[in-house]
Amino acid sequence: MKTNFIDRLAAVLILLVLIVLPIGGSYRSARAALDRHGGPLEAIDAYIQDQMKRLHIPGAALAIVQGDQVAYLRAYGVADSAGRAMSPQTPFMLASVSKSFTALATMQLVEEGRVNLDDPVQKYLDWFHVADEQASAQITVRQLLNQTSGLTETDGNRFNLDASLADDALVAQMKRLKSVKPGHLPGEAFEYSNLNYGLLGAIVERVSGQPFETYIQKNVFDRLNMTHSYTSLSEAQAGGMTAGFYPFFGIQVDYTRSMPYGRALTPWAGLFSSAEDMAHYLIAQLNDGVYSGNSVLSPAGMAALHEPGAKIDRWYGYGMGWWVGPFFDLASKGTSSFTVPILLYHEGSWANFRTIVILDPQKKTGLVLLMNTNDPAIDSSYGLVGWDVFSIYAGNEPSYYPPGEDFIRQHSRLVFAVVALLLLASLGGFFRKLRSWSRQTSAIPRRWKLLGYLLIPLAVDGFIVWFLLAVELPLAKATLAVLLRMAPDIGLLTLVVLLLAIIGGAARTVWMLRAFLARRRLERRSQAQPEGALVENPDQVMPE
Repeated sequence: MKTNFIDRLAAVLILLVLIVLPIGGSYRSARAALDRHGGPLEAIDAYIQDQMKRLHIPGAALAIVQGDQVAYLRAYGVADSAGRAMSPQTPFMLASVSKSFTALATMQLVEEGRVNLDDPVQKYLDWFHVADEQASAQITVRQLLNQTSGLTETDGNRFNLDASLADDALVAQMKRLKSVKPGHLPGEAFEYSNLNYGLLGAIVERVSGQPFETYIQKNVFDRLNMTHSYTSLSEAQAGGMTAGFYPFFGIQVDYTRSMPYGRALTPWAGLFSSAEDMAHYLIAQLNDGVYSGNSVLSPAGMAALHEPGAKIDRWYGYGMGWWVGPFFDLASKGTSSFTVPILLYHEGSWANFRTIVILDPQKKTGLVLLMNTNDPAIDSSYGLVGWDVFSIYAGNEPSYYPPGEDFIRQHSRLVFAVVALLLLASLGGFFRKLRSWSRQTSAIPRRWKLLGYLLIPLAVDGFIVWFLLAVELPLAKATLAVLLRMAPDIGLLTLVVLLLAIIGGAARTVWMLRAFLARRRLERRSQAQPEGALVENPDQVMPE
């Protein structure tokens, strides 16, 4: 029996290792492929195709702009499980890249004199309240744009799960903030939160007098000739949107119907666009708000969007819908100086989509890379592909950055599966021991040994529950509900481990208390018998 269990356990572990190991991949084939090509565009193609194999990306689309021209436009792979070819016109979900559009819309209203950046939010949204009344009155429009309102990333991620498609979904969601307590005082610290851009979307709706989606379509998409861009999932699907794939236990599945989506998230994550259309958008960002003679914002307004209004650390800041910071891989050394380009960038990460946009305002170079999959265990790896492509275009070789996630997160499927199996094995061994005790009560150890049997496993169970709820989930800026929707396989394993630890710990405690009481009754009977007498029916002391 024990041998069979060990064999099965080993087989499961080997299978899990085979599922997880392809994540790491080999970099040698990519570098060899690059060595066979001379120009940066050929090298980019070779690199992307290799990374798509390594990261199991079904489809991707790339656009690179230089000045006011599209320098390169290319699509790779497939757009759905039926094998439809990807094209530069295929819409993708932009995820958090949507925030830069919301910032642009807000700044348009500022230039029209209809919004003041330093006004309190309550001037435009009289219903706006958070759980702190003083903060409610102090939060300004600028603080929303710069992510310094005090609202938290974890609360912002929780709001991703609302599935309402009602006309008032955005306002209804933002009114729920009255029960949300900020993590910081307004203006005190930077913390990235979707809620800031949800409120900005509501301000755009109130001030413009039209739905946020309508405003974006008329004032951004139409002006920039973005004909394959959409403000809702249903419209994007009707326009030929790519499916979004999720690597469920290592197997790519179409997750589009199951992914979190609701109308309220449009201002912070719910816009859709193609590589071709995003090239128009990048050209406007790099050329004072102008694309093909059409202006969406003044040069001063565009500069304000790009100015880092929030300082994150020595090197990095956040503007209005844009991260701002140096790209050290492109540093150039002079005779007495060391010049590092300061770039604008933003990444979008969803359960089944990954997006990255990078801008070099000095050289007027821009890049957008859209991918129709994501893996939360190695989320950073997908964005790092974009940085390598940008570096290759600049004439450098790719850096092949390692994932930014820690070991546990990178291998979370394997780690949690192993923990779950160990908990099951531990519980199985425990209940086998209980069965033997119920059949032969005299075999029950003395009470102090029983405490050891109880307290040590209980401490392990408690540590696992504490680690998941107090360490891992807060580090991921997520709740269990968010994890189950955004990373369903990892969320499922996390839930299984939690249930095994909690229910197993409770069952272990109850049965050990029964064994403890049975041992105590046995000892009392033994003491009550004359010396040399036998306990009558000792095996009936502990009921089965």
